[in-house]
Amino acid sequence: MNFLSNILLIFLSAFFTFLSHPNFIFSDGLSFFSWFNLVPFLYLLKKNNLRNCVLSGTVYGFLSCFFVCNWLITYNFWAGFFVYILFAFYWAVLSFLLKFSFKIKYHYLLIVLLLVVQEIISVKGYLGFGYCVSVYSQWNNSFFLSAASRFGIWIGSLLLISVNVFIFKIIEVFLEKKFETSFTELSISSMVPGFFFCLMLFCSFYPCKHQESENSLKVL
Repeated sequence: MNFLSNILLIFLSAFFTFLSHPNFIFSDGLSFFSWFNLVPFLYLLKKNNLRNCVLSGTVYGFLSCFFVCNWLITYNFWAGFFVYILFAFYWAVLSFLLKFSFKIKYHYLLIVLLLVVQEIISVKGYLGFGYCVSVYSQWNNSFFLSAASRFGIWIGSLLLISVNVFIFKIIEVFLEKKFETSFTELSISSMVPGFFFCLMLFCSFYPCKHQESENSLKVL
């Protein structure tokens, strides 16, 4: 892919991520964007070589964190800049791993795992930063809140990210016109978000009696 196409896909994913979280344009955010915000970036990774994937991951990590946490740089310039660089590093490493995962037959399962693990790592330890996590975009969604009260917040991330990967897989099949060979992969990849959706649906009908929070997701 050419340079302009890469920039466009990076910007689309970063902008969709920005829109999905509370922001200065939409105070509550447009959470439905988190169901497909990673699709352009995943397509970029599939179509580029390893070097371009790492560079693109670096730019995406910096840009998406800057968009979502633009207020941080006004609070403290150097603290904000450090956080943006940290996320650029996270996504550079993640992009490196994701690129290799495409060589595996059922790569979409590993992609979901890697993306969720990256979110968990980004909020843990001394360098943890409790923002830029996909499930936080669903902070006022009762469906996600019920599931978080029983299974923890990462069940929400697993659902959102697995839907992103499934949509990417559908687009990949149609663009490459590999309908027959990809039917099995599509069927299996649809089972992943389906499984997590059923778990969360169960929580909606049978919520945990001792909910940690009824109104918001816990920010680690």
